[in-house]
Amino acid sequence: LKPQASVLGQIQILYTGPLCPGLIPFILMTKLITALEARTQLGRLLSRVASQKERYLINRRGRPTAVILSVEDYLRNIVKTPEILVEIQREAVLKKKDKLTLEDIDREIGAYRRVKRGRK
Repeated sequence: LKPQASVLGQIQILYTGPLCPGLIPFILMTKLITALEARTQLGRLLSRVASQKERYLINRRGRPTAVILSVEDYLRNIVKTPEILVEIQREAVLKKKDKLTLEDIDREIGAYRRVKRGRK
């Protein structure tokens, strides 16, 4: 299927086939802008992306060509978390170590290093 775009005010809705749950927030929060607007307003767009978590779909000659979004947004919604990190996070939750302070983390690292030195 070819993507079909429709504009509702400033909100861009891009249909790519059956909707998945992760796609819905992206659709609802993305604003459509032209390539010219992106070029002339890049600094303002970057500020809004960083401070207000806005997303922009850049439209060039009537076709969607690029997206501007925050790094946090990109990492949370686009990049797949490595399986080893998912496992470490699961283990931390089970051991109730997912809410450690920096001091707690330093103590854990110190304890691990002491045990490791003792084995050598």
